[in-house]
Amino acid sequence: MEQLRISSNFTIDDIHKIREYHYQATKNMTFRECKKDLKKV
Repeated sequence: MEQLRISSNFTIDDIHKIREYHYQATKNMTFRECKKDLKKV
């Protein structure tokens, strides 16, 4: 997965990028894996 890049002027497109990035990162995780991943932040 490529690195997430957010523009210097935060826009609605950046929100869409963040949501898509998060979806791609967690789509194959089980609930426990996802929960563990969220707790490490």
